[in-house]
Amino acid sequence: MHSVRENVVARLGVIFEKEELDNVESWPAEIEEGIMLTLKKEKGSQDLDLKKNFKKQGKKNKSYYPIKEHYLTLARKITSNLSLCPNKDDLIDRLLEGLVNPRELASMPHIELDPNNFQAQRTKELEDEENKGNRRWKTKTVRGMNIKIPYDIIESVHEDGTVTKEEIEVPDGMLTCGKCKMKKTSSYEMQTRSADEPMTIFATCLCCGHRWRF
Repeated sequence: MHSVRENVVARLGVIFEKEELDNVESWPAEIEEGIMLTLKKEKGSQDLDLKKNFKKQGKKNKSYYPIKEHYLTLARKITSNLSLCPNKDDLIDRLLEGLVNPRELASMPHIELDPNNFQAQRTKELEDEENKGNRRWKTKTVRGMNIKIPYDIIESVHEDGTVTKEEIEVPDGMLTCGKCKMKKTSSYEMQTRSADEPMTIFATCLCCGHRWRF
């Protein structure tokens, strides 16, 4: 095995040693094999002789960058998600539960490697969209809990040119919040596991801000 590949396997081994996991000795080699399989698939029939392509060559040789650099990019993507990512424990748990195959990590996009991070980003995007729109909230006490009822401001332009605004309560969604029991919820689906697994639904309550997934 080329020294570059050996270094990647060693780096992965150190990561799992720090996690003090049992029966994962084969993971570093399996993950590295997955990197090679992904590289070969993405590069097609291009020459992947590592002794030739991993050898440092002159900057004018354009074949050097795509092979070695792409391999290292795939390796960095995996090692960062397993060691630096705040949600690395979730990815490791999915590996331990058999929901993710070590050989699949290299071919998985970031959104699948770290769905919780992307969930947070998506939730923020939805909140930003709501804040930019004509939405208002009215405080209401339900079962001893202070919640916010969302209303959309609808503008109507009449024939005489006058504009009137009307507050319309946001209709109930399909889901019920487990915290405040209100049905004014928003949700979206995301593929967080392998392609043959069902999609995960991420939901947010518009009234109390509670978030959950299932």
